[in-house]
Formats: sequence, C-alpha cells, structure tokens
Amino acid sequence: MADPVIRNLIQRAAAVMAVIEHVPKNGRNEFHKYDYATEADIVSAVRKEMAAQELMLIPSVEKIDWRTVKSARGDQQIATLTVRFTLTDGREKQEFVVLGEGQDSGDKATYKAMTGALKYALLKLFLIPTGDDPEADDDPPAKPAPKAPAKKPVSNLTSEMKAQVAAAVQSAAKPPPAVAVLWARAQKEYGEDAKENFAAATVRALGSAKKPSNAWTPEDVAAVEAQLFAPDDDIQH
Repeated sequence: MADPVIRNLIQRAAAVMAVIEHVPKNGRNEFHKYDYATEADIVSAVRKEMAAQELMLIPSVEKIDWRTVKSARGDQQIATLTVRFTLTDGREKQEFVVLGEGQDSGDKATYKAMTGALKYALLKLFLIPTGDDPEADDDPPAKPAPKAPAKKPVSNLTSEMKAQVAAAVQSAAKPPPAVAVLWARAQKEYGEDAKENFAAATVRALGSAKKPSNAWTPEDVAAVEAQLFAPDDDIQH
C-alpha cells in the first residue's frame, strides 16, 4: 500500500528515489571489455517501489530515424527513437522525452533503441547510480575502470573553420535526433576538444563546415560519425 501521507506525484517519485541506492553493473560486454547495468536489473530495482507508490511510466514512440553504417561485420542499421515517457499516479502526470539508439545487422535495432531509452529514462528520472557500492564489505573488489581511449589528433583547421562548425552545430533550435546524438557522443568522448574534433571530422567528411546541422542527410551523419570514431568505439546498446 502506498504511504497515505504522500499525495502528489513528485513526492511519490521522490519516495522511490529514496529507496533505490544503486544498481550494480551485472552486464558484461566481452567484445569491448566493459561492465554495464542491464535494463532488466534497473527495471527490477524500481518496479516494486513504483507499484508501492502507485506510479506508472508509459512510453510512446514519437519518431524514428534510420541510417546505415558500414562496420567490420558488414552493414549495420541504426535506429534512433524519440520516445515520450509519461510518469503518472492516475491523477497527475509529468512528461519527458528521451532518445534511444540501437544498432543491429538484422531486425533488432528498434528493440535495442527502445530498451536503451527505457533504461536511461529510469536512471535519470530516479537519479540511480550504477557504480559499485563502496560500503558493501561483502562485495568483491571493484574491477578497475577501463582506460579512456586516447584522444584523436585534430587536423590543422583555421579559426574560421572552427567558428563555422560551432555555428553549424548550434544553428538549428531542434537539430535532427541523429545529429544531436552524434554531437552528444563527441562531447562525452572528447570533452573540451569535442568542438575541434567535430570540426575536423565535418571538414574531412563533408568538405566544409558550413552546412547547417538541420540540413544533414543520414549519409552526412554516417560519414562524420566514421571520421569521429574508430570502428571499435564503445557503443552500448
């Protein structure tokens, strides 16, 4: 039964957040050699508490974009889903949008994208940490984190080119999801050097940094992605 003192939606969500301490990284990607928290573990951690607080999280796919990339294993289909989630207790509701991306050589790209969207919706909604619990004395020692990939060198670009790509990335109020995902990945991997590396990749792939991001085709995105990231870049699905 839900706590009768808790009445509104935000209080109910906060009650779930207070109970979920962390989700361990039980998943293992043997190809890229890293551990990750699985969607099943995250759902299992929050499902009972959400039910106790009479909360439902309802997904609705608003948009799907497709593109094809070449890899060492052949052509891969990448699906980018724009998913609107509605958190509700039957009286109030709160909506938010999450992007999910899935890559597969067969027919599972959309399922991977939906799984990723749900996983990160729950993680961010309830601010769930996924690292090892430092206070659990009985847990085995945490595995050392994999070394971050070395940053790729930036081609010699003029200040004008760097300014062009910065303007291009920010030119559209709502860039296509695929471009937004690519830019987010570049920021995550390169940090302060993301803009310069994005500029270099754009010039090498498209021959210019002047093309606005909202005018990019799926082929443009794939070409810039191939320049930005090596074939063995870690992509979790």
